[in-house]
Amino acid sequence: MPRRTPKRPQLTDLQRQLGQGLSLRAVQKQLVKQGVSLSLEGIRKIGLRSTPTRKIGTGPTPKLTSQAKRRVVNAVRRDPFISLGALRCQEAPNVSDMTLSRILKAAGLPARRARTKPFLTPITRKKRLSWAQAHLHWTPQQWRSCIFSDETALRPLHVIRRTVRRQSGTAHELQHTQPALPYGGGPPSHAWGAITGNGIRRLLFYEPTLTSEKYIQLLGEFFSSLPPSRSTHKRHRVFLQDNAPCHSTTAVRTYLQQHVTLDCLPPSSPDLNVIENCWALLKRRLLRKHMNAGELQQAGRDAWHSIPVAVIADAVASMPARCRAVVAARGGPTRF
Repeated sequence: MPRRTPKRPQLTDLQRQLGQGLSLRAVQKQLVKQGVSLSLEGIRKIGLRSTPTRKIGTGPTPKLTSQAKRRVVNAVRRDPFISLGALRCQEAPNVSDMTLSRILKAAGLPARRARTKPFLTPITRKKRLSWAQAHLHWTPQQWRSCIFSDETALRPLHVIRRTVRRQSGTAHELQHTQPALPYGGGPPSHAWGAITGNGIRRLLFYEPTLTSEKYIQLLGEFFSSLPPSRSTHKRHRVFLQDNAPCHSTTAVRTYLQQHVTLDCLPPSSPDLNVIENCWALLKRRLLRKHMNAGELQQAGRDAWHSIPVAVIADAVASMPARCRAVVAARGGPTRF
């Protein structure tokens, strides 16, 4: 006679019959009455025992009512930079900072480090919005033909604030600190760079003060270094630059208009100049290297030309998204 396999109980029917709070032994007795043989471990594994629910009214009484919690959350939404101490004095003087932090975290408002963005006046936001709207429908080919230019300063031992993992009481040990040398570790080397989405990238160094005459010399050296196939059809190339004083003189504008179509970026808009991404990569590769001025310039050139062309192309390809972000923010700061 073949062995009969015991039928598997229906969980919903069993739970409806047993209710809640029964022990494993009581559940087993009920199963025996139904003709089902199952061990205590088997009952535990298949989850026949109902989970006891918390009785209403047990546990500590909340220090803040739902209305008080909403007031705390609304106060933070009105002033995202308010401290927990000020928030406690203003809305909840009888609770701890940990309780306030837990309430805000549950509301989706945890403490985060604020990002640093350029200061934008209403006039600056209006200019950024107008520029982004004017360039919103540019094609990828138009962006690839643009020349993005800017200046920066390279310093020996360029220090970037970093996070260190250490034990308590070891904050001042040498291996856990960063060097803070006078004037950033030595006199900086000033560099001017230009990139395009088609693979052109140049890095030229100049004296500390950049006048319009020196800037025209840098531009002449840059244009003369372009391949012949790229030095023709000047109207098909757009030159993007910021509004630095040496860029805005009549002599510079006249010289540029003889070679390219000039397009000035709005003020306080590093997010609209993709060469800023290259500057960040360059300085990261020069981090914590001891060099004199000559070695710094050579290392800067090597690091500049080691930036992959694909990285520059991807940055240039993000310009349509950058313009859309500025328009969506009504000229305000963006994630770029």
